[in-house]
Amino acid sequence: METLATAAAASALMSMQLVPRHLHVSRDHRPGALSAAGGFAVAYVFLRLLPELATRTDLGAGAGMLPFTEADGHFLALMGLVAFYGLERMVRTSSQRHGGSPTASAEPRLAAVMLFAFALYYALIGYLLWDRADGPLSSLATYTLAMGVHFLSVDVGLRERHREFYASTGRWVLVGAIFLGWMTGAWLTVPEAVLAGMRSLLVGGVVLITLQEELPPERDGRWLPFAGGIAAATILLAPL
Repeated sequence: METLATAAAASALMSMQLVPRHLHVSRDHRPGALSAAGGFAVAYVFLRLLPELATRTDLGAGAGMLPFTEADGHFLALMGLVAFYGLERMVRTSSQRHGGSPTASAEPRLAAVMLFAFALYYALIGYLLWDRADGPLSSLATYTLAMGVHFLSVDVGLRERHREFYASTGRWVLVGAIFLGWMTGAWLTVPEAVLAGMRSLLVGGVVLITLQEELPPERDGRWLPFAGGIAAATILLAPL
């Protein structure tokens, strides 16, 4: 049953990775749906992942299963945020060397580095489908929905920065990364300490990626849809 449920969830995530190419996004127009998606993903992190990170890390440390505490888990989340921010700065610096436009094509090698980093990130998300499968089906469903809408923001950001490279190759690499992460979870069970670290990195990644797509003025983020996405997540997660 777990295999079937996680396979369906992985298929849904891979499909979501292919949907955003149909969205018309430019520097002058950013669909409100993207801001709503960002709000939903961030709300999921704060309302579900962070509380679970604190609870599960403390319980694991208390039982001797984890070598670190809640504070260490939050530190790993912070490191995930810092790592993705560093990648963002590398891209901006490269774009400035190509005319200063946020949408200028970055150097091919830098595009490959960025794609590799996001492939690891997507594989992590695919692997953690199995982590959600241990609980009720609603836990897996909300995780899949939150990560799926999170992919909307990631896709648009990568498409703006790497255009042809991403459209022709990048998005298919990320689809494969999701599948690889899910397949790895099917036959490899990592220690609880590693799993806790993976959850922490996911928290930092979702928060930083969403905010960097929403806050800069050139992104044309929309407050009302963003708040609406948060409200929708709050209502959905409240009874779970």
